[in-house]
Amino acid sequence: MNVAVTSDMRWSSGFSACDALDTADEDWSFAAPVDAVQNARLKLAMELEGLEQVWINAHDRYEDGDWQVNGAETNFPAVADTSLTPLEVNEQQTGVLLTAFLADDEEQGIASAQWQLVADSRFANPADSDVVVSNNTLTAGPSGTATVTASYDAPLLLQQDALLTFKLNVTDIPPGTAAPAQSEAFVTVRIKSPLVAHYDFNSDAQPQRDISGNGHDALNTSANPFPAVVDGALSLSETDVMVVPGVAVDLQAGLNIPADAYTVAFRFSIEEPGSGSGLRGLLQKGDANAARQPAFWLQENSDTLRVSEATNTAVQVQTASTLLNQQWLNFVFVKRVDGFDVYIDNELINSFDYGAGELSQANSGNLYLGNTPQASRSFVGLMDDVQIYNRVLSEQEREQILPPPPVGEVAFTETSSFADEYAATDNAVTINLERRRGSKDALTVYVDLNAAISTATPGSQADLVTPADVADLAFAGGYTPGTGLAVTWPAGSRGIQSFTVNRDTADDGIREGTETARFNIVDYSAADSAEPAVHTLRLNDLTPNPFGNFSVTAPDNNILTENSTDTYSLCIVRESGSAGDVTVNYQLSGTAVENIDYQYVTGSIIPTASTGSVFFADGDSSARCFALQAIDNADIGVADKVLTVTIVSLNYDEVLFDPLLTEQDQASLIIRDYEPGDFAFAADSFSCKEPNTDSTVPAELQPAAGGLLCELAVVRTDTSLYAPAAELSVSVSPVTANTGAADFTNTAALYWPALTETVTATPSSETQIITFTLVNDNYQEDDEQVVVSVLPSNGDGHDENVTAASATLTLVDVTSPALLTVEDTSATVYEGQLLTVDIDRAGNPETDFTVVRSVEVLNKTSGKTDADYLSFSYSDPAGSTGALSFSYGGIPVSSQLVIRTKDVLFNGNSNYTVRVTLSDPQPTRTVGLGALSNANQDSSVNQTYRDFVITNDNSVNDQILVTQSAVNNNATSVAGTYYAIDDFLGASGQVDLSVVIPERTGVNKKHAQINYTWSLLSSNGATLDNTGGSFAYADGMAEAARSFSTRLTLPFTYQNQINSQILLTVWGGPDSNIANADEVYEQILNIRSAPRWRRLIFDGSRCVAWDEGDERYEANNCSASVLNAELWTYDPQNQYMINKGDNACATNDGDLLRTDCNSGPKTWELTNDNGSLNVKETGGSEIWCRISTGQQINVRDTGLFSCSGNDDRYTWGVDQ
Repeated sequence: MNVAVTSDMRWSSGFSACDALDTADEDWSFAAPVDAVQNARLKLAMELEGLEQVWINAHDRYEDGDWQVNGAETNFPAVADTSLTPLEVNEQQTGVLLTAFLADDEEQGIASAQWQLVADSRFANPADSDVVVSNNTLTAGPSGTATVTASYDAPLLLQQDALLTFKLNVTDIPPGTAAPAQSEAFVTVRIKSPLVAHYDFNSDAQPQRDISGNGHDALNTSANPFPAVVDGALSLSETDVMVVPGVAVDLQAGLNIPADAYTVAFRFSIEEPGSGSGLRGLLQKGDANAARQPAFWLQENSDTLRVSEATNTAVQVQTASTLLNQQWLNFVFVKRVDGFDVYIDNELINSFDYGAGELSQANSGNLYLGNTPQASRSFVGLMDDVQIYNRVLSEQEREQILPPPPVGEVAFTETSSFADEYAATDNAVTINLERRRGSKDALTVYVDLNAAISTATPGSQADLVTPADVADLAFAGGYTPGTGLAVTWPAGSRGIQSFTVNRDTADDGIREGTETARFNIVDYSAADSAEPAVHTLRLNDLTPNPFGNFSVTAPDNNILTENSTDTYSLCIVRESGSAGDVTVNYQLSGTAVENIDYQYVTGSIIPTASTGSVFFADGDSSARCFALQAIDNADIGVADKVLTVTIVSLNYDEVLFDPLLTEQDQASLIIRDYEPGDFAFAADSFSCKEPNTDSTVPAELQPAAGGLLCELAVVRTDTSLYAPAAELSVSVSPVTANTGAADFTNTAALYWPALTETVTATPSSETQIITFTLVNDNYQEDDEQVVVSVLPSNGDGHDENVTAASATLTLVDVTSPALLTVEDTSATVYEGQLLTVDIDRAGNPETDFTVVRSVEVLNKTSGKTDADYLSFSYSDPAGSTGALSFSYGGIPVSSQLVIRTKDVLFNGNSNYTVRVTLSDPQPTRTVGLGALSNANQDSSVNQTYRDFVITNDNSVNDQILVTQSAVNNNATSVAGTYYAIDDFLGASGQVDLSVVIPERTGVNKKHAQINYTWSLLSSNGATLDNTGGSFAYADGMAEAARSFSTRLTLPFTYQNQINSQILLTVWGGPDSNIANADEVYEQILNIRSAPRWRRLIFDGSRCVAWDEGDERYEANNCSASVLNAELWTYDPQNQYMINKGDNACATNDGDLLRTDCNSGPKTWELTNDNGSLNVKETGGSEIWCRISTGQQINVRDTGLFSCSGNDDRYTWGVDQ
């Protein structure tokens, strides 16, 4: 079988071999057996012929397992090795080579090979691609090999990589009768755009993500929390900083910028003007003061841009332009080899050229946005669309990468101006408009006179020729009725533009008093409106009137909000002259009610009725005013209240005086319902999940797509038609996580717009959002609760009424789970050996959990338990089940279960299977057992197991030989049961326990040492003379060297059998430590000590027994059948002679009597008298002796009396 391209065992070689064997008499061909019968025939034929090999025509080259047999000569396709073709190429790289090494399996050669482009990710049709493959060249090599090359130029790119797919078509030269084989190979090349990193902050879940695909994500950790994001833009306070790791801290994914040429672009808006000392940071690449590649700040106490770049000779610092506030600005910094250029809104505002020999300096530090290392603090504002490119961008490219700036806003520069009604030489009045913020694209707005609210009479330029004409003013030129006068800012401009209004050139001779002309911007085009949106031109009447012109005036801003404490006045004024006494009669009207909507201020006109009059004396021209203050009415939604003063007539001496009542005979104050409203959280509590959308997090625990944004709504209600702009500051307590580091950033303040007739309340305007940007710390912790509060702002003229000032926010922990698996082992574990099971921990190390491990044997023999197969007491941890604990930091990375198996003998030669199961994790959400996807599932799912086969072998345990034998003729007819005393002198019974270890050459497990212990599990009076030992285990040992034994001394009993349990433990291994053993053998031996009852016989036929008549023990003729009264035993421990029938002990001097064995009977010892038994007093001279020829047995003192012949000789009868 051949798995690699080589010249050995080629298909064509087989054909050649057969052809070489062909002769006139023999026709060799390929064949393959197709069934077992043919295979057997082939094997038999080979054996008969003495052949060792045959050629078989079979292959599965095309598809693994799909065997082709008995086919025609096969030509395999050529193999292409494209590993020399670069798979990642920078844009604009020229002459990129496509290379493939070709090998023909039959070594015939390559007929043709061609590279072509078959796909370009930028185009649906590759024919539209600007990539051209050229210079296809095929070069032949040795042994049927060849090399094919082609080249192409990488395209120009900007923000997106391009994927190019090239196809290689190859046709080989066939061998012999085979047909040519064709093959193809595909190579996909990524063309890298110049975009190094791009941050658009549009992802709710991961605003820190680098969307360029290069993986330079900003940090969002407890140590470096990501700043808040508002409406898809980075919102920076003075302490905020966004950090992107450089290669110094992240060698693989760290951000690196070329030293000589690059481009940095972003949008930003300064939301708070510069104040205080110290630079305010925008962006810096580099960790130290001198490491600037580049650095941008705002100057202290101003909004002047400051740019810097470190070189080999200096740290260059340039001051650029003073920037507008609250205006999105497009910023582009272009670093060229010999200097740098700075653009604001596509306009070059600074250019700097390096000196001779001056070179840029790269650094490996981090990228900082906001509070950079060199700055004292961050600028307060917004940043968006931050981009870094690895080359200089062209003007066209610079215009593409950032959205165009907004058009801006237009307003009058002043609310009012004053001019005489005519001017003889220069009758023009100039009124200025200002275009603020925004772009410098061309813009045209239209201005017109609002005649409805003006008292001056408009006309044309022709009307001004005759001074007596009623027209008071006219636009200088270009005015179109119904459209207005165009005011234009040419392209490239911003700031002030003006228009001109002409007055009369001479006195019109009309006594009319001061007249007003109010101008509006009637068409803003695409610009936004701003205040002031109305300009009032006051024309001073120069026509002499010695008696005075009377009118009533109101402030330019005649709207008085009800919560204002300011005093507003409606005044009757006398202008131009003051001759004569004049009484002015007025009338009060309107919807405003005194002492409900307003009150008069002491010292002013305080009318007592709706009509009245004021008197101007001769020479008096001081104004007569109604001064009033609004009264704040708690009712909301009330319409505007109006107070109007109308001059209805003048009383004077008509013969002497002629005062004038002008057209401005009426003026009003509007008292506006003005309620700031109530503010409250939309709910008492909110809940947000950590934005962990890692694929390993169980789907049910991940935040939903809409839940990635953590928002708390605060609602303004009960406002009036008009309401002030409102600001609430936000505070959060506590602001630290369980781990002691910040878990989030949040919106610092909420703002509501002012409400007016035109800017009305909407759900979006009245509901403001506190946005929490949660840190995905991926650290298991308990859910946290913080209290979020809103506080009214002070010093803005009103206090916000907060009715629900706090809410509880629960931060739900979402943590990627750990993974626990029971690892497989390829090592064979024999019966008796230790089964070592590795529990491997992977996945998230910042988790803390416990699992239950359990061990069981599958398919046990009936009646057997797990303990019959496994020694749990010798396992680590002990027991068949228990808890395993895993702590934070991935400790432990793995855990081991060491399970002691047993060499079981009851299952023959069969193997057995041990199952190790992990189950019941706590908490279940942070660990997947067996698979990460099992995390947070039911216990029936979130578990794993692995089965281990314990292999039956030929072991010490299988062949160990354990025997037992009686030492002193005390064996019974029942195995394992022994008499408590020996057969003659009544010594304690003993049993020898012996073990023979098999020869080492005959077992699979070659232990270095054999160890053993004998231990009494229940002695009941038994003793052992040997409790353990060990010996070196080697090949060729004699049996005696492989054997060991112990002697068990039995406990005495004369009533019931006594069972003693002896545990034999044998283990083999490298040393004497049982924990290191390769196998452990255990056997419990049950040895029973039994009472030994026999007749005590005198003279061959007489049995010692109690004589009821003589009331003593006598040697009478033995009964035909054995009686209990005739049975005796000896207690070697207490040295008692015990009679079974009496259940009593023999005692006394003289006649042999009986007594209770617990009453301290006489003690005896048994001695050997020429093969017979003497019963003697322990330590004395008394002996059991028959007196003369009678039956009486006397306890006789041999020191005084003799016991002749056989009178003191006894024998034991058979065991009963």
